[in-house]
Amino acid sequence: PTPATHTAAYEKLDQKANEKKATINGIQHLTKEERDAAINKVEAALRDAKSKVDAATNQTGVEQAKQNGLTAIDSVDNPTPATHTAAYEKLDQKA
Repeated sequence: PTPATHTAAYEKLDQKANEKKATINGIQHLTKEERDAAINKVEAALRDAKSKVDAATNQTGVEQAKQNGLTAIDSVDNPTPATHTAAYEKLDQKA
C-alpha cells in the first residue's frame, strides 16, 4: 500500500470518529463523566483501527482494516443520560 492509501484510510476513520463525537456531544443532559466515557470509547476504537491500517501489508488489508474500523467506531453505543434520568425519578418519587 502507498502512503496515500494509508492517509485516505486515516481521513475516513477520523471523519467517522468526529461524526460520532459530535453525535455524543449533541445528546442533552449527559454528565461530563458519561460524555467523556463515550468519547474515550470512540477514541480507543479509532486508535485500534489506525494501528490495524498501519499493520496492513497490502491494499486489500488497508481497505479491510478501514472498513472494520468504521464499523467499530459506529458501533460505540450512544450514552444515555442515566444520572439525569435517575435524579428525575428520585424527584418524581418524592413528589
